[in-house]
Amino acid sequence: MHMPVQRNKAIVGSNAFAHSSGIHQDGFLKHRENYEIMSPSDVGIEKSDIVLTARSGRHALRHRLELLGYTYDETQKEEFEKVHVRFLNVADRQKEVADEDLHRIVSDSPVEVPEQYLLEDFRVTSSHSGQADANVRLHVSGETIEEAGVGDNQILAALNAVDRITKLPTYVKDIQTSSNGREGAHHVQVSVGFHDQSFNSHASDTDVVKASIQAYLHSLNQLVARHGGLIVE
Repeated sequence: MHMPVQRNKAIVGSNAFAHSSGIHQDGFLKHRENYEIMSPSDVGIEKSDIVLTARSGRHALRHRLELLGYTYDETQKEEFEKVHVRFLNVADRQKEVADEDLHRIVSDSPVEVPEQYLLEDFRVTSSHSGQADANVRLHVSGETIEEAGVGDNQILAALNAVDRITKLPTYVKDIQTSSNGREGAHHVQVSVGFHDQSFNSHASDTDVVKASIQAYLHSLNQLVARHGGLIVE
């Protein structure tokens, strides 16, 4: 039925196997069974997730860095502490710290990401059957490209149109929308998967489809910047 599952849904929601508290993460990494009485794969979830936030401790940070290929032995304690301080500074400013943030923290490079993909315009329509159609126009490396896409709703149709332009071998891991009724703004968080990497971004706009496209493009721009240029596979 293509119905989204709430993150906080017991057992099958993504938060059921996500760990964000510092003490909780440390205990989970030492002995998984203390916090999970079943395997994520038993309910169709790929794997458990350590969510890095301002509450995460050194153990969780070190674990994620090792997964990304950054190791710090006993002779590099001072260097790791510098990374930990920069991590806390970033974590204090945003809800979660993504893998792409960690790459920048380790390299101590600027946070700004070049906009390889820039939204110029879009149009979306929906039919009585529920299917949506979208046309998206992007500015890509000095060139304007427009493509059409279809989907079960307007957001998915727009993102499918973007995929036809970028041709990147990515997939949407998660997309969450919320709104501020008083201000009329829609806030969208998107997590994009590329092989074993994740790129997370957010955007806000009074148009939820526009906010979704912008957040999606932010993630794709992070991906391209991380890999040093446009990717063709």
